[in-house]
This record gives sequence, structure tokens and C-alpha cells, in this order.
Amino acid sequence: RSDVKGISETSRGYAHIHFFTNQNPRAKKRIDVEEELKESFGVPVTIYDRNWIEDKVIQNSHADLAYDILGIGDFDPNAVKKGANDTARENELADIEQAIAKRDVSRLTDFDSVAETLRAAKLSRGLERPRYETDGRFERAIKAADQFGSHRQKFVSRYEKAWTSIWWFDDVSTANEIYDDLEAAALKDGSCFELERLGNLLNVFVGRERLDKQQAATLKIDSRFASLSNVLGKVACDKQHPNHALYAETLLSLHDITQKMRRAELEKLDEVWSRLIGIVDRASGLGEFPADLIGKMTELFASFAPESDEFDKLVIKVAEFMGERKKDGEQGRLLLRRGAQKLDAEKPLAAIVWLGKAAVAFNKNEY
Repeated sequence: RSDVKGISETSRGYAHIHFFTNQNPRAKKRIDVEEELKESFGVPVTIYDRNWIEDKVIQNSHADLAYDILGIGDFDPNAVKKGANDTARENELADIEQAIAKRDVSRLTDFDSVAETLRAAKLSRGLERPRYETDGRFERAIKAADQFGSHRQKFVSRYEKAWTSIWWFDDVSTANEIYDDLEAAALKDGSCFELERLGNLLNVFVGRERLDKQQAATLKIDSRFASLSNVLGKVACDKQHPNHALYAETLLSLHDITQKMRRAELEKLDEVWSRLIGIVDRASGLGEFPADLIGKMTELFASFAPESDEFDKLVIKVAEFMGERKKDGEQGRLLLRRGAQKLDAEKPLAAIVWLGKAAVAFNKNEY
């Protein structure tokens, strides 16, 4: 209001005042303010808010103008080289942006917008768009999740932004700021899906700790590991949910490896390998146990673990375990195809029997 008042008092006869803001007021409030200013000062006023700015810069691909005229972000038209799949991803991103911009035509629901805005942010990340574009899309995804999404979607949108800041923009500080929100949600919910991702961020922080001692204190690694381990310990004791409990026990063991590596206690790793062997034995009958997690981590450990008979036993145990799970999947696919054939032959009862057998074989987390 003071800006419009000052402009009108210059008596230069301006026919229209255009006001730009990085705020994002409700449409009704923006219109009310425009009307109020017009009545007060006799000059039409148009307010352009953050949504308008993002739409014109991102949707209309005017990053070059934002950089050249306003000095915002980084823009180098020759910096990004397209890969084989980039054109398809660019087209997908354009389709999503079109659907979001014209929801009356695309009929995109509020609930669907949560997944679509996050997908757009991840596509922007993969296409290596300028940071202000990708960050803007993640902020939009977070806002959509907060308004219309589930607890999991709110968590994932923030986690993906933190992960992106680290691996695409080498910015641990932003991830460190986001971590507190993620921690509050994950520790309260007690979901191993979320607790695993807290551990992923902490492992990155541990790596940064070795490179930047000054930043290490701000990462609060010890206190954060303690809080995470405390919740995982409680979940691991929940015998009413054996899959989730064993998942938590696995994560505790993986964090124990990280801590022993931090303290250069490599001679104590054998006790963790033994613990993981026991976990794999107990996981054989648990279909929802995330077998791929322990498989990938064992492969990673093989690159740095000291020579150890106990670790060799773990590798053999995991290989046998993963082989059985793969065999179950192949069996499930065969049974599924036979069930579909029975259905095509108009034998629904027989199809139900075969599909039921396939469901049992597919009762594994990775399928």
C-alpha cells in the first residue's frame, strides 16, 4: 500500500501500476487488495504473486530471461547435454506441467496433484535443470503434500528435496535443515521406511564429517544416531509385527557398522556380521521383509570389509537367501500366466486357484 501511495503521489499520471511479490496470497485476498488500491488511489493495480512468477519462468521456459535481466539462478544453454532418455523425460515433464497449469482441462484432482508435483520435481532433477527450477518444483510438491497428501507423502517430498540438495547440488546444509522436520515425523510415526531414510542422510553426514570438521558440529551426528537407535530398538521389540521388527533390527545392525567404522573399530565387525546372519535366517519365512536392502548393503560392505570368515559366511547366506526369493518370483510369474490363461478360457474358478498360488509366491516385499 505504501508503494502504491508513493507512486500515485508523484502526480506523473501513471495509467496502471504493476506490483510483483514473492509472497503467495490467496486469490481472493489478492483481488480484494487490488480493488481496494484502485478505489483509494484511482489507478488500476495488478499484483503478480509467486505462482505467476513460477509459471512464467518454469512453464514457459524463460530461465534465460530470469538470469539475464534479474540475475537470478544460473543459466547456460550449452551446459546440459541430452542423453538417450532425456527427450522422453522432457516430454513427460511438459505434460505434467500442462496438467497442473490447466487443471480444469486435465481434471487433475488435489490428491493426484501430490504425486504429479513430486514426479515433476524428480524429472527436473534428473534433467539437471537449474537449481531454482528444481527447488521451486520441490517446494511446490511439499506444499501439495501438506495440503492434500498423506503422512508418507509429506515425508517423502521433504526427503527427496534433502537427497537432491546433497547429490545434485553438493549442499549438505540444506539437507541438515530439512533433517529436523524429517526426524520429528519419523520418530513419532515409527515407520522403518522413514527411519531407514533418516539413516541414509546420517550416513551422508558421517562422510561430510570426515571432510569438514567445522561443519561436523552442526550435523549433530551422535545425538541424532542416539535418537534414531532408541526408536529402532523399541520397534525391534514389537513381536506383534515380526516383519517390521526384523526390519528395525536390520537397520540397527547397519547403523552399528557405520558407528564402528567411525571409531575405527574394524576388529569388532565380526559380531555384526554374525548378527546379520541370524537376521537372514529369521527372514526366510517373512514375505514383507525388505530382502533387497540386506542384499545391496552386503554387496556394498564387500568393497571395504576386512578379510573375515564371518563376513564370507554372511555373503554365502545372503546369496542363498536372495536366490530363493528370486526363485519364488519366477515361480509366481509362471503361476500368474497360467491363471491368466484360465481366465481367458472363461474358467474363472480354476483361474482363482492359480492366481491364489501366484499370490503366495509373490508374497515378498520386492514383488
